[in-house]
Order: sequence, then C-alpha cells, then structure tokens
Amino acid sequence: MKHTLKKLFLPLVLPLVLSAALALPAQARNRIEKLDTGIANVYLLSGRQPILVDTSGPGHEAEIEAWLQKLGVQPQDLAMIIITHGHFDHAGGAAYFRSKYGTPVLVGRGDLGMIQTGKMPENIEPTSFLAGFLRPFLAGTPFEPFEPTQIIDQEISLNAYDLPARVVPMPGGHTEGSLAVIFEDTHEALIGDLVRGSLVSAGQADEHFFHQNRLEVRWQLWNLLKQRGVTLFHPGHFGSFNSDAAMQRFFPDGKFQWG
Repeated sequence: MKHTLKKLFLPLVLPLVLSAALALPAQARNRIEKLDTGIANVYLLSGRQPILVDTSGPGHEAEIEAWLQKLGVQPQDLAMIIITHGHFDHAGGAAYFRSKYGTPVLVGRGDLGMIQTGKMPENIEPTSFLAGFLRPFLAGTPFEPFEPTQIIDQEISLNAYDLPARVVPMPGGHTEGSLAVIFEDTHEALIGDLVRGSLVSAGQADEHFFHQNRLEVRWQLWNLLKQRGVTLFHPGHFGSFNSDAAMQRFFPDGKFQWG
C-alpha cells in the first residue's frame, strides 16, 4: 500500500514542488530584460505592470514594439516610460509611444528643455579622442519633441508596481536631468550614460563618450558604490558590469578625490 501511494504521490506532487522552488529565482532573473538596438540599450522592468526604461533613437520604435510583444507585453499595457536623460539616443522614441499608446513618460527636470525642443545641446563635452571625432555627427541631432507626463526632481518609489526600486535624480554629471533606477533588494542600477560598458571586453566598465561634468560623474558613481551599495550596473550602452569592475576602472586606489 505504501509503495502504491508513493507511486501515485510523486508524479502529482513533484512537479508542483519543483515549480514552486524555481518560481522566485526565475522571476528575479527575468525582472530586468534588455534590448540592444545597436545605438543604445532599452530595458523592460517586469512588476505588477511593465515599465520601459529609455526608448533608443528615432527609427527603433517598431523594433521595440516587436521585442515587447515577444516578451508577452503589449505596448499599450506599459505603465510608464522612464527616460534616463534627454539625449536623442535614449529619448528619441518616447514621442511615438506617448502619441500612439498614451504611455506616461517620466523625465528629469534638468532635461526638460531637450525633451520639449527635441534637440541635443551643441556643447556636449567629449571624454576621448574618439568622442571628439564623433561629436560633429551627434551634437544637435534632432528627435520628435514631446511633453512629459511627470517631471522628476526628487526620488520616487516604484513599490506600487511591485518593484522594490527607486527612481533617483543624478543631476549635473552626464546631463542636468539624468535619472537612475536603483533596485533595493538586488542592489542593481540602471544608470543611463553615467558610465558605459566596454566596447571590447565583456563585464568591464568604461567612461562614457560625453559628459557635462566628468568629476561630478565620478562622484555620483562613487556614491552609488559606497552609499547606495550598488553591486551590478546596467548602462545605456554595451554590457553590464559589477562593482568590482567599476572600482577597478574608476577608483583603482580605492579612493575618490575632488580635483
């Protein structure tokens, strides 16, 4: 009798037990999805309602729609779009989603001028010879302007969407209105163009091509590492990297210094 019950019990219960055991890790792994459009990364945050972070440059809207649908998300069901900063390669598709689907769009207050005019500033400062070469092709690049739904000038919580995360202003470094999204449980951060992943080495960090204030960027990164405890960074360009890679690239002596 005992042997018979065991034969009946295992096929019925074992799949349920395994499913329950795997559910939380799978959910955690898939909470942040990335689309590399070739010009910038777009991220999908899966909570009670999906949230899109950045929209790439103009012309990638259909690609983003197809990607969302492949992930089981209808574009009209997006709770909001968070724009990490107002440059064309991150905010360029926002007007499309705002107009077609009525999607709420959140931007940092300091980048409101770029968003409303649809134009990057001419005086973006390159951080390398390569960036200096690229600047004439990027500075002033237009995109369709739009009026944001919400202007962010202080931290806001995403707990209402079952995401233990906060949208955090990062002004004056890359742009005046830059934003980051920081997860409080997994210590991950979506950082826009604060820094970027490496062009050639997976898992490595590097300086972004342009900044408003390079020293302020270093301070903001130091703060994310030491005050916020971020251990995994998801940048707006190229691959993700961990805190060790960020420290090795930007603070090899383990210190931050002004000036």
